[in-house]
Amino acid sequence: MSNVPPSTIPANPPITPPASLTEFAFAPQGSLNPIGIVVNVGGNPTNVDTGTEMVVSIYVVPYPATTVEISGDMPDPVYSGVATSPSTGTYQVDPAATQALTPGYYRFDWSFTLNGVPITTSQYIQIGPPSPSYDALAPPFVNAVENVWIKFADIYDSGFGGPYLTVWYNQHFGRGRVAQLMEQACWHLNNSAQPATTFSVTGVSPSGGGAPLFPVNQYAGLLNTATTIEVIKHLMRSYTEEPIVVGNISVRLDRRDYLQRWGTMLGDEQAQYTQEIGVFKTQMMFNGSPRVLIQGGAFGSYGVPRYIGSIPARPLYMNRWF
Repeated sequence: MSNVPPSTIPANPPITPPASLTEFAFAPQGSLNPIGIVVNVGGNPTNVDTGTEMVVSIYVVPYPATTVEISGDMPDPVYSGVATSPSTGTYQVDPAATQALTPGYYRFDWSFTLNGVPITTSQYIQIGPPSPSYDALAPPFVNAVENVWIKFADIYDSGFGGPYLTVWYNQHFGRGRVAQLMEQACWHLNNSAQPATTFSVTGVSPSGGGAPLFPVNQYAGLLNTATTIEVIKHLMRSYTEEPIVVGNISVRLDRRDYLQRWGTMLGDEQAQYTQEIGVFKTQMMFNGSPRVLIQGGAFGSYGVPRYIGSIPARPLYMNRWF
């Protein structure tokens, strides 16, 4: 479907996908954030030539596919229209108006004329499935998810790029899962050392009430590391039940070592639990308000002997003063 005359739409370009699906920028399905570009000349935002328009054409990238270059031309665009310009050099489209709402991989071609020269630049966008955990994050925490995601972007066991779990349709490893693991990482940060805190990455406590947001601006590196640990542990758990293929002619899947594998995972979880339960018990012992009797009370004030030349720190409590 097109909003501009057919003569304005560029001819279907050749298929030249990036090397990996992990190079696609991510936008969740139903996102209200516009998708766009900024035209810069010498580092300064610049409008396209007067009398011309910024035309955006959206193509479905024919994935799943391997990383081998695909020959041929792109299919017809699912949308072509004129982009709006909210400010100098900035051009954007509303995802809700582009009909590119189905989860998948898309290429946005931005065609314009600058100083009389026709230019087309491509932008690769993944429209992801809706995820309440990811959608509830504020922009700083969305950036935190992306920074963790790229740490696993170059794992080569998957032809798609990223962990092997992304290949299987019955798995749901993606940015939504990383967002959920980031919340769990924040819980562990709250209880891993004194003093105990109640931070959250969504502003909602586990009980459903309000909670202070984790200070991501000051401690982005800490949250990044904690989340990365949770993602690695999640992948370890996910790969635990990987059967061994036994036999050549009569093949069977041997799962007997699952018990040992799960025992290893249990040991990792118990080590963290032991650390956190110590902090929790300390807090519960004093009900969150430790109290220490320094002096006074029913026994008066005791002090060391005040003799000339005596050792002040010597623990001899022979005298007392009220």
